[in-house]
Amino acid sequence: PIAEKLSQWDFNSPNIASVLSVQNGIGKSHLATCIYKKYVYELILQSFNRLVVSEDYTDNPVELSMWANDSWKNQSYHKYEFLSEKKIALIIQDSFNNKSSSQYDILENYCKLDFLVIDDCFSMKQNEFARQNIFYIIDERAEWNNKPTFITSNLSLKEIADIDTRIADRIRNSMMFQITDKVESYRKKI
Repeated sequence: PIAEKLSQWDFNSPNIASVLSVQNGIGKSHLATCIYKKYVYELILQSFNRLVVSEDYTDNPVELSMWANDSWKNQSYHKYEFLSEKKIALIIQDSFNNKSSSQYDILENYCKLDFLVIDDCFSMKQNEFARQNIFYIIDERAEWNNKPTFITSNLSLKEIADIDTRIADRIRNSMMFQITDKVESYRKKI
């Protein structure tokens, strides 16, 4: 039922979707990957439809083959990313050593992405630095930039609220799914 509801998500209303469960190995990251692929697929489909509807390519198949060779990306450039909270923290920490980008620049880059998946969010729940960065990204994306974000976490909504009530408030919506039923880890089946 969760996968079915997520397949209907339009990435706009609400602009945050999440799957929360204290259990490991039940498919949260798999669902996140499916949502990510759905977003990319819809971009490709929209681009292809714009190309075919707006132009008559019956006499010029070369143009259509250009689309098939990734030229569509230049028509409507979208930025999207799939990463974990831990990776975000490592990228920011690495910037302190190599001075290639500031913490602000890195955070703003994530805030401005057209679509962002944060897998294993709040896995660094005891880390105040990571929590502040995650709050900044979620708040900017949801409240100010209106950008779609998908989150998975091994924490319940109550545990997230214990870490930061503002974050819990932003992810509490019609596309938040909290799995409480006991499900066997697929890793144990292997």
